[in-house]
Amino acid sequence: MRALPMIRSLRASVILSLIMLLPLFTMTAEPISAASGLVMCLMIAPGFLSMTALWGGLLPAIVGWIAAVLMAWLPYGAAAGLRMILFLLPGTVAFLICVQKGVPFFRTALLMIIGEVAGGFAVLMIMTRQADGQLAVRLTEQYTQLIADSGMQDEWLIVMLRAGMAQLDPSLYRQASALTGGLTALGREELLLSFKANLTERLTMMPALLLSYSILNNLAGPGIGIYFGRRSLIHTIVDKRRNELLQKVLEQRRIQLEHGQVPDPVRLESREQLMRELNSDCESALKDFPTLQMPPFSKWHLPRKIGLMAALPGLGYLVAALAETPQQLLVGNMLASIFSALYMIQGMAALDYIMGRADRALGIRCVMLGIAYALLSRILVVIGIVDQLANFRKLRPPLGEGLSREE
Repeated sequence: MRALPMIRSLRASVILSLIMLLPLFTMTAEPISAASGLVMCLMIAPGFLSMTALWGGLLPAIVGWIAAVLMAWLPYGAAAGLRMILFLLPGTVAFLICVQKGVPFFRTALLMIIGEVAGGFAVLMIMTRQADGQLAVRLTEQYTQLIADSGMQDEWLIVMLRAGMAQLDPSLYRQASALTGGLTALGREELLLSFKANLTERLTMMPALLLSYSILNNLAGPGIGIYFGRRSLIHTIVDKRRNELLQKVLEQRRIQLEHGQVPDPVRLESREQLMRELNSDCESALKDFPTLQMPPFSKWHLPRKIGLMAALPGLGYLVAALAETPQQLLVGNMLASIFSALYMIQGMAALDYIMGRADRALGIRCVMLGIAYALLSRILVVIGIVDQLANFRKLRPPLGEGLSREE
């Protein structure tokens, strides 16, 4: 494939391959590790694979694809491996076709989202049918059984308590810890029941999580891959040019010394000529790189008409709050997940714009965005809404113009 070589960056290929293979070596530690690793794989694999293909090349992406399938196949059998293939395949095919044909970035992301959602819902339908409509309950039972079989049930329940996945009266927990150094039978039972209830409730919302993570995966994955893949390619060109100039300087000094001359400052081509040659080399190298017309992250935004349509799923919060049946609650949460994912990304882009205006280094911006995503996701949604309404980045035309013509 012309746009995606087998290896684009050897260093990135090795590092990304090791990252994707690492869970395979840790999943054998205990049964709970395999289940937790599979959950993480389902959450981030699609985005990580597209990022890897663009940044490192097709070979490490193939390694990651195989690793993801083995994460399901080895502990849970061939059927689980086939379901993982069904989950990953539609989005992967959409990604490869779009990159090959040079489809613009946001259309590529949309088609990848559709592919991942289609694969994910197909897997959920198959698993729900096999579980007689009680998929969340069955998965909860299997996971709690894994905790019991691990021989560290108390330790895992305490971890779940601290993570907010289980509840126990604080005074009861302190008394038990003081008396026994662990959990009493009553505390263990209360923690286990609350953990089962919380996990079942969250698993019931899997379709909403699938929508949310599909949007995040298929915007962030290719976006990060294009950005860092392009940077890696430019750095390679610059390093090559620097080495060539150094060799030229050393050769000229050698000639001076051989003729008994005192080395003097070496005269090279003018700065303008060097920059023209460097720019030409970079343009030539980037000609086949699939940037897909992606704008800088600080300029990502929802056009006004699309922003208005994206605001409609925000009514899902109201639907969920007023829901009287599990089906209404699920629909409300699915709509809300679309709204929150889109505006959270816009909030992150607006935050990146603000930090860029303040001349923050790339590393600091990446760390701050990562922290904000992990800890302040709701605030990012608010920032995205404010940016959409106030237009402080001036990326959309004034309101009258924006409603009268396409942006």
